[in-house]
This record gives sequence, C-alpha cells and structure tokens, in this order.
Amino acid sequence: RERDRHRQAVLEGLGWTFHRIWSTDWFHRRPQERQRLAQALTEARAGEERTRVLGANEDGWRAEPEDSASMIELDVGAVSLPAITAPLVYRQADVAVDSALEPHEVAPSRLAEVVREIVVAEGPIHVNLVSRRVAESFGKGRAGARIADATHTALREAKRHSGGDLLERREFWLTREQSEQMPIRDRSAAGAGADKAAMLPPMEIVAAAELIERESGRVEQGDLIREVSRLLGFKRAGTDLRRVIGDALDEMREPSSGS
Repeated sequence: RERDRHRQAVLEGLGWTFHRIWSTDWFHRRPQERQRLAQALTEARAGEERTRVLGANEDGWRAEPEDSASMIELDVGAVSLPAITAPLVYRQADVAVDSALEPHEVAPSRLAEVVREIVVAEGPIHVNLVSRRVAESFGKGRAGARIADATHTALREAKRHSGGDLLERREFWLTREQSEQMPIRDRSAAGAGADKAAMLPPMEIVAAAELIERESGRVEQGDLIREVSRLLGFKRAGTDLRRVIGDALDEMREPSSGS
C-alpha cells in the first residue's frame, strides 16, 4: 500500500494525471462511470495538444516526426477493468427456540448453543446484537438486563467449549473461520440494529478498506472513509459512522508495538 502511494506521488510530480474509478461506483453506477471516463480521456487528449514540454534540449536539434505516427482511439465501451468484488448481503441470524421459559431461565448449556448459532450465522457481531437476537429467538421484542446478562454468560460458556473456534474481540464475537476469511457485508437492507454505526465490527471495516485499496490503489483517509461506508451499505456517512470507521482505520495504520 505504501509503495502504491509513493508511486502515484512520484508520477503526479512528473505531470501525470490519475483518474480514479471506485470499485463501488463501477459496480453500482457503471454507465455514469463510463461517461466520466470518456470525459476524462477527452480532456486529457485536449490537454496534451495544448501542452508543450520544456527541457534542456529545447533549442537543440529535434527529430522529425515519423509519418507513420497516428492517434490511438480508445473505445471506452470496450474497456475491460478487473472484476469488482461485491460485498455479501448481510444475513441476520434466524434462530427459533421452542420453550415457554425466559432466556435467563434456560439451562446455560442450551443458551450457549443458541448464541453459538447466532455467531456462526451473523459474526462478527456486537454482543448487544447477540442479546437482541437471543431475545428474538424466544419471541421477545427487546433484550433487557437479565437477557443481556444471560447472553454474556452463555457466550463465555460457548467459548469455553468451542475448542478455540469461538473468538471474542472486545465487544464483538466471531468464529475462527470468519476471522481468517473476514466477510464484508452490505447492510443497506439489514435493519434490526445491524445498520447502526456502533454495531460495525472494526475488523470488517479494516477488511473493507484493504479491499478498496487493493482494487483502487492509494486512497486518502477522507475518501477511504466514504468508500468503506458505501461498501458496507450506508448511503451517507454521518458523524458517528465517520468516527467509527476513522477510528478503525487509524488503529489499522498504527505501527505495531512489537519489535
């Protein structure tokens, strides 16, 4: 990533102009992006015709242009860009428990099975969302303090018997498989609490940022925050969302404390 940044800075210093096509825009707004690209190429060609490069040999001998030289016409409609990686659709855990008992009255081992199913289906997931899904699985409209406490206990019970497969990262829970192959999910139709800024897993934010920079090259922080928010399904990046994404990116870019 640093090499890409330095390369672009050097080339811009030599007079190059970069035209960026965001992967999210190419996926969702391809006709408009084709039009922008065509306009950029037209402007670049017009600018080239107006530009005269000065150098040490400005007054010296110049080679005559070859008669065979010709203008290359580019068919924008035929431009082939790398395949765009589309985010997964966010899937909410759907676990139903057939019991007349309240969640906090169920045996810890049974509730541990429930929370594990939730994490497997929806991880990485904030612990508060796990509590909400537990409440929903028992037909409850909200997760009160007793359900939240029971959920915390059940998560730790599930982790203890998972053989290292269930992981806790601060306030978020996920499986080892999810940790190794981080899902990047579109929350535009999620609802049910998953579309709140505070519920965004930092590790998923980092994975989205890495994907964007892998496909688009160097990206400034402000642009990266906006593109991450769009990739994760948010139509606009409000103050809370920008803060959450920015904090995750800052932590990603902090040098490791290890030697």
